[in-house]
Amino acid sequence: MVFGVILSSVVDHWLNLPQSSPPDTSATPSGAPATTTPSASGPPATATPSPTGNDSGPNKRNFTTDDKKKAWDKATLMPGRDPTLWRLDAAGNPIMYMMAGQQGVLGYEYDHIQPFSQKGPSTGHNCQLLQTGVKRGS
Repeated sequence: MVFGVILSSVVDHWLNLPQSSPPDTSATPSGAPATTTPSASGPPATATPSPTGNDSGPNKRNFTTDDKKKAWDKATLMPGRDPTLWRLDAAGNPIMYMMAGQQGVLGYEYDHIQPFSQKGPSTGHNCQLLQTGVKRGS
């Protein structure tokens, strides 16, 4: 746990982020203007195409913006850190608000608790945050 606090301090210093300021989401990764505004309770959610094309209907694979917000809200708060920027994933690893979908120590992805392949629904109740390395098994 001490390592997580030290690491988050180093990252804050490296990124020159004050603990109380929300992340800048003025542009999406593609460089286009952001269509969502950041909220104090969750990361911005951008829609990404599903490789299976299963994005709508009762059997959709991807989580909606509301589902992602619910997952962020139910993730464990990181003690001593700004709750708009930091959480602990389902395995207890630190994750950072603006690192959604990114590789690396603080990056995270939205994951089905009950796997989609085993008929797990793509709902907020079945969504959890997992550090990218944990989800990918690296």
